[in-house]
Amino acid sequence: DNAVPWSQAPSNVYININAAVTNLVANHPNFAAKVCSGNWDQVNLCYDPPAVSIWGLHSHTADCDIKFDVGGLQSATNALYILTHEASHHLQRSEIMPQLQSQYAASEATTELPLCTYGGSDQWETFPEGNALYVQLPSDWIHDCTSGTFQSKYPKHYDFAKNIVFQE
Repeated sequence: DNAVPWSQAPSNVYININAAVTNLVANHPNFAAKVCSGNWDQVNLCYDPPAVSIWGLHSHTADCDIKFDVGGLQSATNALYILTHEASHHLQRSEIMPQLQSQYAASEATTELPLCTYGGSDQWETFPEGNALYVQLPSDWIHDCTSGTFQSKYPKHYDFAKNIVFQE
């Protein structure tokens, strides 16, 4: 593992990931509780740019469950988005909450695919992407998606995230 200690990461990166964690736990406690369920009561986050090709990577190891590079942590907005996306990959694991992925695959949300931001029609990517878009539109939303909000563009994904995953 080539992760850089958070104390050696650029200060804005450290500030933004902490803001994202605080936001997720404070504003979406049911989701945070799911992420920290089962045998994974602690999800280790690492700053490891060489290991990440784009923004973040869920590696699902005890030492470093989610890895980030600088791209996804340039702002608190993007940090919240990528943290939620990668934490949703964590939920997909068989020992965490695989039933959420199964419910998603069987839901009406999949009739709205492909998503305009990331994942296309790959349900292993669109489940986390929908959850990330529910909590925060990334800075490139307008560039990739032209207009609208997540709720107006993908109402079934929005409802699935709100009612099933986040239970809000």
